[in-house]
Amino acid sequence: MSCREHLAQLREHQEELEQLGAVVLGVSFEEPSVIAGFAERESLPYPILSDPERRAYRVFGLERGATAQVWSPNAVRSYARGLLRGRLPRLPRADIAQLGGDFVLDWQGRVVYEYRSEESADRPAIESLLDAVRAADNRP
Repeated sequence: MSCREHLAQLREHQEELEQLGAVVLGVSFEEPSVIAGFAERESLPYPILSDPERRAYRVFGLERGATAQVWSPNAVRSYARGLLRGRLPRLPRADIAQLGGDFVLDWQGRVVYEYRSEESADRPAIESLLDAVRAADNRP
């Protein structure tokens, strides 16, 4: 699934995440003005932080994908499904090879769940993320 679809899934579960004590943060290597437009278009209820130097990407071990990872059959299917749903892809202005990931940290900042995408459309199931948040110690 595309990054956009994944963020939309998180948006749909925002109330449950808040009830569990979770705070969702997105990180992008795009410039703040690009992120702000994206967040507004997608009605994202959580902040997306700008990391053009990709420091967080390096800290979490997120790599750039090879051509086969960026344009894998799974990725092509994901973009085709988006087109069928009326979601027109935007022309890439940035590095489409940067792979993402999802991480759950507990209230002490310990990583208790990690998922590094192996290709551009590789995302964890939302239920896996919710389970990780439920299992994390999120007390203040």
